Amino acid sequence: MLRRLELNQIRRCIIPTKFRHMSTQNHLEGLNGPQRQAVKFSPHSSLQILAGPGTGKTRVLTSRVAELVLGHSYSPSSICAVTFTRKASREMKKRLNGYLGKGLTEELKLGTFHSVCANYLRTYGIMVHVGPNFLIWDEEECSLLIRYIVESAHKEFAKDFPSAAIYEMFSTAKERAKVNPRKGIKTILQEGLKHMMKGEYIDSINDNPLYKPELILEIFSSYSRVLRESNALDFTDLLTKGLDLFLTAPWAREVGRLKHVLVDEFQDTSSLQYLLVKQLFKTTGGSISVVGDPDQSIYGWRGAGVSIYNE
Repeated sequence: MLRRLELNQIRRCIIPTKFRHMSTQNHLEGLNGPQRQAVKFSPHSSLQILAGPGTGKTRVLTSRVAELVLGHSYSPSSICAVTFTRKASREMKKRLNGYLGKGLTEELKLGTFHSVCANYLRTYGIMVHVGPNFLIWDEEECSLLIRYIVESAHKEFAKDFPSAAIYEMFSTAKERAKVNPRKGIKTILQEGLKHMMKGEYIDSINDNPLYKPELILEIFSSYSRVLRESNALDFTDLLTKGLDLFLTAPWAREVGRLKHVLVDEFQDTSSLQYLLVKQLFKTTGGSISVVGDPDQSIYGWRGAGVSIYNE
């Protein structure tokens, strides 16, 4: 009881007056014993929360963010909370608006891996050769570009590979090349082709005398060139360039001020996303909270898996 009173006294001292009336909900209300223990765990060390479906994982992570601000005097701008989906980000933001008020919530670095990286790149992208007004092309736009490139120069190839399948292969190849740079993009693309040839395209490829493995590298080069000349990034570029930035400029103000990182659904983190988390973890000096359930990993094909969670 005494401890709770002391926490309340601290809160009254640290919350700016203009935000005080905006906080309408108690972030600890309704939590059970294990949830409350996780929320109030020391922020100066690493916390791994194992929780199955329906156990309130996102609620716990959200309440922990609020606890860092209200109970430990953390500036919202020093907290980075990463979710796997935009839906989870919206849910967290809605709850935090109630716990902290809209003003403080807006200062948090909260979003998906892609949106968090994009926000950092808007400010510091020039350090990794990304223009400040870069465009973000989604899967549909990139697939249309690939279709145009293929149909313009390799019509026979276009009959065998849907542009969406090529886009997926390019995304996977770029991620694997960043995770394992010694291998090289050419080797990884060739491996990607072999993987695709084991699937539904194998008969048409084997029957096509015009098919050559070098074509896919040529298409990839054209695709990359158009993106570069258009000052555009695809979704995988956001992650690879984000990692480049965190490695190159850990001293940058908005990066260096980080004190705690939180990650939702960590079991679905890909190898590249894991490297991002690892670098942010180093920036904070070792303060991180991850929530997930290794039994619920559903994205092993992305390079995600239980081994990353266990590590």
